[in-house]
Formats: sequence, C-alpha cells, structure tokens
Amino acid sequence: MGKRTTIYILKATRYIGRTLENFDLFIEAENGVDVLKACKAAARDYVLTDKGLAAYAENGYSLNWDWFDKHVHNKFCKRHGFRKLGYRYSDFQLNMNEELVDPPVVYIQNIEWDADQKEKELLPISCSIPISALEFEASSRHTGEDYKKKAVEWLAQRCRHDIQGYEAKII
Repeated sequence: MGKRTTIYILKATRYIGRTLENFDLFIEAENGVDVLKACKAAARDYVLTDKGLAAYAENGYSLNWDWFDKHVHNKFCKRHGFRKLGYRYSDFQLNMNEELVDPPVVYIQNIEWDADQKEKELLPISCSIPISALEFEASSRHTGEDYKKKAVEWLAQRCRHDIQGYEAKII
C-alpha cells in the first residue's frame, strides 16, 4: 500500500434461526481513510460494472458484508485506500462485560492468635478474604503486601484479637 496503514477488524453478526453467527472481515487501510465509507464506495464501484450489476440482481438487489467479501475484489478496494486481508466466521460470542478472572483473595494460614488457649480453639487457623472486602482509596496504587497487611488487620478486627504470626498469599 506504500503509506502508513492500520489493520481493522470489521465485525458483523446475523441470526440464522436461533443461532447468532459472527463474521470478522480483516481490512488494511491507509491512515486517515474512513473505512466504512471506503468499503461502501468500493461496493458501489463494483455494482456499477456489468459483472457486479448481474451479481447484485442475482442476490435480490441486496448487498451485505458477506456478499461484499465474496464479490468485491481488491482492485475496487485499492481505489479507495484499503484492501481486504481475509475473513473468518466465528461460532462463539463474547459478552464485553464478562469478568475474565475470579476475584482474587488473600489466603491467610498458620494464624497465631494473641489469646488464651480456650479462645484460640474458637478462632480460625486459616481464612480467605476477598480483595474486594478490603477498603482502600480507589485512586491509590497498592502492592500485594499492602493487601496482605490489610487482610490481616481486617481479620483481627472482626475476631477482636491481635494476630502474632501468619503466612499470607494472594490467590
């Protein structure tokens, strides 16, 4: 293409019965090109040829992204500053808000309590505390050690006893 370019992935979806089909079209375009406008202009150029007009009529005078990829050749695309690199159909759909990790927890084990023997029997020797339960200022950056220390303080406060020794890790 000669000039600086950007790779785009155009995503299209359609229902076939109850199944959602995902289509990804890979485009390389010169920087500054409005890719959607350029694709539509290339499709129009193709439709205005005899071969393109015949294909358009055979498709019920309809042109969609699937049809675009199959029929509009790169010679039409290059006139508008881009080229098609390929496509793929995907059989899965992602939810943009899906959580990708389980919430981390601070796991505290081998807890040594500052308490008499009778009280120690009632206190936990290990505990998992979700990081989300620990209150920090949202704008501050914290290390793993900060979370471990805060979790031990959190546990000691809720059990109303000091902790003399422990092992902690984030899992």
